Amino acid sequence: MPPLAITTFPPNAWDVYARTCLSRMAKLWPGSVRAYIESHAPPALDGIEYRPLSSPERDEFLSVPKPQERRGFLWDSKRFCHKVFAQLDAAKDGEPFWWIDADVLMLGTPPLELLEQDDVVTYLGRDSYTETGLVGFNPKHPDWPEFEKRYRGMYTNGYAIYLLGNGGWTDCHAFDAARQGKGKNLTPYGEGFNNVMRDSVFAPYMAHFKGPLKRIIEMNRSELEQI
Repeated sequence: MPPLAITTFPPNAWDVYARTCLSRMAKLWPGSVRAYIESHAPPALDGIEYRPLSSPERDEFLSVPKPQERRGFLWDSKRFCHKVFAQLDAAKDGEPFWWIDADVLMLGTPPLELLEQDDVVTYLGRDSYTETGLVGFNPKHPDWPEFEKRYRGMYTNGYAIYLLGNGGWTDCHAFDAARQGKGKNLTPYGEGFNNVMRDSVFAPYMAHFKGPLKRIIEMNRSELEQI
C-alpha cells in the first residue's frame, strides 16, 4: 500500500505556493495526501484530506514565551513547531509516512520502492543540520518509541529544544537531537545549507523551492497547475 504524505503551511502561503504544490502532490504522489491546517481551512482541493492541527501540547508551547529573544529564522521555534506536531499526529496511525514541505513541487511520481522505509527515519543529511523538507517516519521500527519520546519532549515537559545550545531552535535541530545519530541518510555528502534534495534520489520527482524561490511558484502558478 502506498504511504501517506503529510504537510502543513501558514494561511498566507496558500496563494503563494501551497495551493500549487498541494495540487501537484495530489496528482503525483502515489498514496494519500493529508494537509494539517494551522488556522482556518483553505478552499477544498481534490485529493487532499484536510485535518485541523489541534493539540493541547501545541497550544501550550505556543503560549509559553521563549527563554530569551534571538532574532532570525534559526531561533524561531514557534514558526517551525507546527510541522512537528503534524508529524506526531500522523504517527498515531502507526504506519510509515512521509513529510513533504508545502513548498516542494512534485515533478513526477516516485516509484514505490523508493518510498519503502527500513529505518526509524529517512532524511536528507548535511554536515550542518538535516534538511527537513522531506523526511520519512517509520512508527513500525523498534527504535520509534524512544525517538518519538525525545522528539515530542523537544516541545513538552521542559521544552528541551531551548537546551540545544547555539545551533538553532528549528524543527531540523529538534529532529537531529531526537534521532541521536540514527536513521537512513539519503545525502551523506550534504554540506552547509545546500538544497540537498536536488542531489538525492528524489531529485527526478520533486524540487524544493526554498526561501525566495517560492515566488517562482507564485509567478508561474497557472501554468504549473495545468501540467
